[in-house]
Amino acid sequence: MAALPYMQLYVADYLADTMHLNTEEHGAYLLLIFNYWQTGKPIPVSRLARIARLSDERWTVVERSLNEFFNERSGEWVHDRIERDLQAVHATQTQRSAAGKASAEARAARAQARKTKTVNARSTPVEIPLNENSTIRDTDTDTDTEEDQKPARARKTNSTKFDPLSARPENVSEQAWADWCQHRREIHKPLTAKSCEQQAKALEGHVCPDQVLSNSISNGWTGIFPEKTTGNVHQLPSRHSGFSDRDYTAGLIPREDGTYAF
Repeated sequence: MAALPYMQLYVADYLADTMHLNTEEHGAYLLLIFNYWQTGKPIPVSRLARIARLSDERWTVVERSLNEFFNERSGEWVHDRIERDLQAVHATQTQRSAAGKASAEARAARAQARKTKTVNARSTPVEIPLNENSTIRDTDTDTDTEEDQKPARARKTNSTKFDPLSARPENVSEQAWADWCQHRREIHKPLTAKSCEQQAKALEGHVCPDQVLSNSISNGWTGIFPEKTTGNVHQLPSRHSGFSDRDYTAGLIPREDGTYAF
């Protein structure tokens, strides 16, 4: 099984690269890439027709149109774009797993330190009898650090902070997300784990998530509003071949608010 129950499907990109396919070929292609994502590995050539729900005779016809989207290696059909998406998902999961383990270990270490400190504080010191010539000396060397003098609640609050950079959505570039985190700090609204999760859902499946964040920063917003992004958006490089060369504003009449009319 793949790491996520859903896969990224950029509809505009898909349609731009598959305009030459007929209905039967569209259905077969979608079934193949869905199976690819579900299993997380290339498809054996011997199972292509069965996964596409076609007879051997019909598959022979459809195969000529679909093999351009795959590369055959060692008896398997490999889809390069899906392989890149799967690697990105696995890398993100590995990073989050490592961060979770590190956080758990840090909490355990702090708990053990507090327990040890409590036990030492409750220990009864040995009293040394004094005689007439004894001199009471001040054994307090005042070596307490500033951190030790802080209230326990303050130390707990400052010990581990959430790093919003580690919660970057998969479809957002590192620079765009770093700019957004910096913007939230500057307006005194730092990102929390919950807000990062909500914004990742809002950006999910958006064609230009980087532009959405840039638009929110330029407007000084505390949230992101994909529906308010103007139509005059710079498109990111296409995830399919040939899409970035298409001009979808050709023949349209630009309006003052940045949208287009037929």
